[in-house]
Amino acid sequence: EGGDEIHYRPAITGTGMVLESERAAAPEPASVGQRVLSAADKILMSPPKTKTRQTRFLSDPDALIQTGPGLPAWQWRSVHLRWNGPVDRTQQIRLWLVSPTLNLALGLVRVALLCLLVMTVLDLRNWRRHLPSPMSAGVSALIVVLIFMGPVQPLQAEPAGQAFPPQHLLDELQRRLLEPAPCLPHCADVSRLELAATPDQLRLIMQMHAQVDTAIPLPATLETWRPNRITIDNHLVKSLSRDDRGTLWMVLPRGVHQVKMTGPPGNADEIRITFPIVPHVGTYAGVGWQARGFGPGGSMDATIALSRMQSDRESPAELPRSDIPAFFKVSNTLHLGIQWEVTTRIQRLTEPGVPAVLAIPLMESASVTTPGIHVEDRFARVSFGPDEMEAQFSTTIPMAPTILLTAPHDVPWMESWTLDAATMWRCSVSGLTAVHHQDADSNWQPQWRPWPGEQVRIDVARPQAVTGRTVTVDRSLLTLTPGQRFSRAMLTLGIRSSQGGHHQIELPEQANLQTVTVDGKTLPIRQDGRLVTVPLEPASQTVTLAWNQLSDSMIRVKGPDVNVGDAAVNAAVTFQMPDHRWILLAGGPRLGPAVLFWSYLIVVLAVAVGLGKTVVTPLRTQHWLLLGLGLTQVPAVVALLIVGWLLVMGARCRKAPENALVFNGMQLLLAILTAAALAGLYTAIERGLLGIPDMQIAGNQSTRFQLNWTQDRIEGIMPTPWVISLPQWIYHLLMLVWSLWLAFSLLSWLRWSWGCFSTGQLWKPVKWRRKKKSS
Repeated sequence: EGGDEIHYRPAITGTGMVLESERAAAPEPASVGQRVLSAADKILMSPPKTKTRQTRFLSDPDALIQTGPGLPAWQWRSVHLRWNGPVDRTQQIRLWLVSPTLNLALGLVRVALLCLLVMTVLDLRNWRRHLPSPMSAGVSALIVVLIFMGPVQPLQAEPAGQAFPPQHLLDELQRRLLEPAPCLPHCADVSRLELAATPDQLRLIMQMHAQVDTAIPLPATLETWRPNRITIDNHLVKSLSRDDRGTLWMVLPRGVHQVKMTGPPGNADEIRITFPIVPHVGTYAGVGWQARGFGPGGSMDATIALSRMQSDRESPAELPRSDIPAFFKVSNTLHLGIQWEVTTRIQRLTEPGVPAVLAIPLMESASVTTPGIHVEDRFARVSFGPDEMEAQFSTTIPMAPTILLTAPHDVPWMESWTLDAATMWRCSVSGLTAVHHQDADSNWQPQWRPWPGEQVRIDVARPQAVTGRTVTVDRSLLTLTPGQRFSRAMLTLGIRSSQGGHHQIELPEQANLQTVTVDGKTLPIRQDGRLVTVPLEPASQTVTLAWNQLSDSMIRVKGPDVNVGDAAVNAAVTFQMPDHRWILLAGGPRLGPAVLFWSYLIVVLAVAVGLGKTVVTPLRTQHWLLLGLGLTQVPAVVALLIVGWLLVMGARCRKAPENALVFNGMQLLLAILTAAALAGLYTAIERGLLGIPDMQIAGNQSTRFQLNWTQDRIEGIMPTPWVISLPQWIYHLLMLVWSLWLAFSLLSWLRWSWGCFSTGQLWKPVKWRRKKKSS
């Protein structure tokens, strides 16, 4: 039991499949040939590929595995709570959250209280008392302008979008450039092999095909035969590499090539050549060597064994036979998955040299699935040659509520039982106590080592499935690009499914489906009226639908009526607005864009009405209103500068300082302020006629080109936001009318400002007093 693990490999012979055992440990080989043979045995006698636990325990197609609810992915503000002193875990904390509506009301109250404070401090209820002193009012207005004027930013045109190419396009290009060939890992193949062997040389000629330039493994390792010359199309191969396991690799160009490998056989009595890529047709011609592994019709195995003829070498000494009868270990592993299987592994524990035939009892109603195993009277007949050390076969058993295992009497082996059950089964074990409960990977696999006659009873039951959600829509993104005649829409869904099946999506009326992709693969799916049925696999996948639909009106664009077929989370709707539209209003879910221009316009109108009540300037309420409408497209600092210039000029008309230094300084300041105000008016006209309307769209990372709405949960129907917009030429036409009005009005305002600027005199000479020297 404490010995090393013994491996085996299947070998095809003329009579069927037999098991070729690994030879027992021998003394250190004396010759190079024996060392090569020993190394070849260790490599070629490896166990065959068996089913792994993942492939054996596949998911039950009838199991209702719940996918669970979807979780919203949005994040908002984070508040960190800290305490200076010790806090007991039984203490509680209560949070008071203010709703958005109440927060809006509190904001309006704060603004009203601020206005009341300003009126109280400045005593604006008697504002007419301050009119006779226009100079102080103008200076105050100028100071306010200078206070609110931040660092002047250079005017730049608003970008029409992000830099091109965007990052996601660069990432996609990188992925396509670096993605492997679609044919991997089967881009190369060996169509034909010609093997020739002489006492002094081995030669392999292979015809290889490659779809792309790829690296292929060659039938040569450090422990087996080593060629001393490798050519491709009669040219020496220079690009060779050897991996950690000793396998030799070569770069094979695209196309059909002939690869030739030659080298001496050495002193080994047996050479085994393993082909990582098995040739389709193989032929052998040799002198002094006997080849095994070639079948009729040119077929061949993955391993070819070459044995030197006895005439060329002295007969090896026969292995000493032991008088001890053969004794074995039989390990039975019960795999309870969708199908119940039993794997029986037989290992020889005594020295080789004695043939044996074992009659392994089978479980009730068991069926052997391994070829070459004969069954007689519910016993599996397993034959061991003198040198065979291990054998293995598999059986299937029917599902039953109880499994009873009993160790037989008077048999030349010892038994062990291992239970490997999938999570769909609930097993209750009674009888013999298990010696182990977990395997190396921490899986629950109880193991028993019974004495003859001992029993283990396993009661197997399957828990009833709890009904729940088997399909979860984790995210849904609807992108709409409105057009004059028709609009383009794209719906992207992130779906988790545990059973697979079909999922139906309902499109809007008059929708013309264009493409349907699942994980980037286009599927030939047609719509049935408004319904589109998409196949799902039991995994996470991304489903994308693209369609066209007729546009009703570009003035009011509404989101399409789309039903994703099930409740979903992280629902997002995006409008890709054309660059020639003037967005006026937008509405939809609360987490979305807002047009802040209208609230800013209300403030501008209120200020214009207040300025219209003053008599400092010749402008009346209607003039201030029109001027304010045009100045909404420039920064607020520029608008305050223009308004301050008009007020200061009005103050200059009423009273001028008596001091010459103060008067001259004020004149210089007025000149600078006039130039700045005229530059601001020019900017307002330029933006109105040539620029893009700034409607101050903000919220949820929205811009005037892309409007984003998000809703954390939906019942299946996507949100239908709306946008009201006009052609941009209407905005430019209105701004042209405003510019013409401003041009005519500015002529009279400049005459008035020049009159104010030159009232009295333009510049006062400064008289300097000189002190007389005393005699």
